[in-house]
Amino acid sequence: MYFNVQVLVVHGDARAHAVDGAAEKEHTGSLGGPYMKSLDLLDSGVLQQRGISRVGLCGHPEGIALDSKSSISREAAIRILGEKVRVATARGLEPNIVTQFCFSAGRSTSYIDALRAAGVTQPVSLGVVGPAKSSLLQRMAAHCRVAPPNSALTEKVDVEQPSAALRSYLYEVAQWQIQRGGNSGLQTLHVYPFGGLEKTLRFLSTDPAAAVLLGGPVALDLDSAFFTATSAAAASPNRP
Repeated sequence: MYFNVQVLVVHGDARAHAVDGAAEKEHTGSLGGPYMKSLDLLDSGVLQQRGISRVGLCGHPEGIALDSKSSISREAAIRILGEKVRVATARGLEPNIVTQFCFSAGRSTSYIDALRAAGVTQPVSLGVVGPAKSSLLQRMAAHCRVAPPNSALTEKVDVEQPSAALRSYLYEVAQWQIQRGGNSGLQTLHVYPFGGLEKTLRFLSTDPAAAVLLGGPVALDLDSAFFTATSAAAASPNRP
C-alpha cells in the first residue's frame, strides 16, 4: 500500500551541467547512481511506480552557482525548470516549485514574476530564512552559494527585537503578493529555520506580513512534542 507522499527532486551530479558563457553543455559520465540529472529521474517513471504523484522542483531566484567559477544564469535555470515541469506533467506528476532562500525581496519576487512570464503556473513555495545569528546566516549563504545578506539583516535577532530588515523583507514580499494575487503570486512559504524552529515559529506568529503570505495568522502549539505552524484561516470551519 502506497501513501500520497511528495518528494523534493534536487539537482543532479555536479558534472550534470557545465556552463560556457550562456550555453549549458551536458557532461558524459556520472558520479554514481542511474540518474545524472533530476530530469532523468522525472522522466524515468520510477516515482509513479512507487505511488508518488507529487514532486517538488527546486527554484533558484539567483541562478545556480555550480562552484566558485561556474554558474547557470537565472534565465537559463528558469528554462531548465520549465522543461522539468513539462516532463513531470507529461508523466502524470503534479509538480510544484520550492525555491532556494534569497535575502533580497526584490530578487525573490521578480523571480516568481519571471516564472509566470515563462509560463510556469505551478504553485510556488518561496524560501525564507527565519531569525538567526549573523555568523550563521553568512555561513549558510556561503555553503548554499547564494548572495550573502546585508549587515542590517544579519544583526543578532531574537523574538523580542526581531531584525528590522527581516520584517522589511516580509513586508515587501507581502505587498507584492497583494498586488499579484493568489494565482500569479506565491502560494506559501518554505521556511529555513537556521536559528531554531521554535524561534522561527515565534517570529512568524508575531509578524503581520507573514500572516498575509501564509493565508492567516500562524498558530503555535509550543506545549506539544512538535512545533506546528498552521494557517488559522485555513483551519477555520467558517472559511468559505
